[in-house]
Amino acid sequence: MNHIGFYVPNVPESVTKWKAAGLKTEPGQRAGQAYVTTPDDLVRIEILENTSLTVPISFDHIHFWVTEPPS
Repeated sequence: MNHIGFYVPNVPESVTKWKAAGLKTEPGQRAGQAYVTTPDDLVRIEILENTSLTVPISFDHIHFWVTEPPS
């Protein structure tokens, strides 16, 4: 698995809370995107902004990266 993706209503606000909780965060490559890594560095979580969201966080996707099968 490469990463899991979630939506939040406000990325900067959410990142501020996660940083305060001691989680490792990194900016995304575009506005409304950021990444959080679990404390054990095993899972990378993509955070995307959806301002119409009515809940604090919502699942969006999982990206899998698989190796090429042997020839």
